[in-house]
Amino acid sequence: MRSTVDGAGRVVIPQAIRDQLGWQDGVEVAFEVTHGKVVITAATPGPTVNEGTGSGDPEVDLPQLTGDAIEWTLRSLR
Repeated sequence: MRSTVDGAGRVVIPQAIRDQLGWQDGVEVAFEVTHGKVVITAATPGPTVNEGTGSGDPEVDLPQLTGDAIEWTLRSLR
């Protein structure tokens, strides 16, 4: 399949490819140049951690993680 770059630098990704990838309207994509080719992938946001809470939600007040809690978790996983 082929597409054309327009004057604003836009390229339409054919519907069949978007359907195959499950890309809906508004999907964020990332661009990378590899060996002279442009690679487009869905940009999946990484986890965010807010200082002081350890969660992605600044409104969540999480308990302090202690050494005992870590030891208990490690023992229960072994």
